[in-house]
Amino acid sequence: MKCPLPGIVIDNCRIARVIDADTIELSVTRKVRVRLAGCWAPETRRTNHPSEKDLGLLAKDRFQAIAHVGDKCLLQVATDGDDDIGDGLTFGRVVGRVWLDGSDADISRLMNATGQTFDTKSELEAYLTEQDQRGER
Repeated sequence: MKCPLPGIVIDNCRIARVIDADTIELSVTRKVRVRLAGCWAPETRRTNHPSEKDLGLLAKDRFQAIAHVGDKCLLQVATDGDDDIGDGLTFGRVVGRVWLDGSDADISRLMNATGQTFDTKSELEAYLTEQDQRGER
């Protein structure tokens, strides 16, 4: 497992639940909802794009083929140097990177390599717009 970036690192985590392709719950001492940093996936609920829900469910299936409930992993939450995770919270989730035990690449990189998730929100939006336009033809 490659050494993660500076920040708060919690090892001996386990995947407890896959919410969608860019959000999971980890069991640490308690369950923590993690928004994967650097991984933008189509939503599986509430969406303005006609094609998004189906694409989100496909991406979630791919995620579940890569990482399984119960897999041992390491969580890294970036901080701005003060070890305060407050900057890394969004919608009740911590924003972090997760490495599966024995993997050199974090899950965001693994998912982005599938072409079903993206590094940035703008890349995801461009992909969804393209998919919507294909569906209109």
